[in-house]
Amino acid sequence: YQKYRARISKAHKSIPWNSDALSFQIVSEKPYLKQKMDKSLTIASNKTTVITPLSDLVQTSKAKFKAKAYLHWYHKYGCSDDRFSTSFEVLEEVIDNYNLALQ
Repeated sequence: YQKYRARISKAHKSIPWNSDALSFQIVSEKPYLKQKMDKSLTIASNKTTVITPLSDLVQTSKAKFKAKAYLHWYHKYGCSDDRFSTSFEVLEEVIDNYNLALQ
């Protein structure tokens, strides 16, 4: 376990003051029944490189929302337009907080 932690941490190149930037867990259970794997690895990383993909996601989603693309499917299952607006605001706040962290 420690051998993997050291290798992953070195490759991740986290900033030294953020000890929570990388978290991972090795599970000794078969992740997929049909695969011949006996372990799985999950890595959670907190890096500012997420800003661009999140920004792209919000812009694309807002454009589709404005065009009313696929909304009938969401309305059919009880998801309101307010839910979309709130989600956009939350994601924009996450992006703003990452940008503030860079300053």
